[in-house]
Amino acid sequence: MADQTKIDNIAAQVARQTDQLQQELVRDLLTLSKADRFQTIDQFLFALDQLDIQELVRIKSANILQGYTQAHTIVLKDMDLIADITEETLRSLTNFSTSTFAEHLGQMGNIVKKEIVKGAIAGTTEKAIFDAIQQQAGLSGKQMETLVTTGLNDYSRSVSKVMIDQLGDNQKYRYVGAIDDRTRDLCLDMWGAGNLTKAEIESRFGASVFISGGGYNCRHQWIPVEAESKSKDVRTDA
Repeated sequence: MADQTKIDNIAAQVARQTDQLQQELVRDLLTLSKADRFQTIDQFLFALDQLDIQELVRIKSANILQGYTQAHTIVLKDMDLIADITEETLRSLTNFSTSTFAEHLGQMGNIVKKEIVKGAIAGTTEKAIFDAIQQQAGLSGKQMETLVTTGLNDYSRSVSKVMIDQLGDNQKYRYVGAIDDRTRDLCLDMWGAGNLTKAEIESRFGASVFISGGGYNCRHQWIPVEAESKSKDVRTDA
């Protein structure tokens, strides 16, 4: 299965980069509001309304999106090859994961714009505006870490599920991953269930657990009981 430590490190890096991006946007736009050509707040708000914030975010977040896309290759390198999977399937799964993350990043523009307007009118500080942005759903550092961790683990489980579907009905699987104070009761139940066939897993826990595990931010996965511990490179250029 995917190396959770590597995924956590990638998530932490993306969270730091996103924080920096938000701070940079706030700083740049507040600097713009103080430009000599804007004599009144009305003039600044009109100029801000004409500015394509979405495009600005897209340009400034290009390196973040590129890093997230490349992370899928890192995930694949640590996975076991338990059945055939085509390059086209891997590419499609990678594109879906990346586009979902890009869509979330794209939502940042309107939120930043809204908080800049509120802050400019109220005369609040750069830090206050940044803190207000961080309070929005999915934009704080911790929330961004959760988003990336969930996305990459869902990707890993999706790749595994494509291969699992090719294995025989009698093949048994076990639930693996970290067991600690963050582990959900559902994950503890699946971990304690022992070796089960695909049909038994779906009957007891539902078909979705092969993809979503125990839910958001889940670090676990069903794997064949005889899967080798040695990692095999599924693909290196996804």
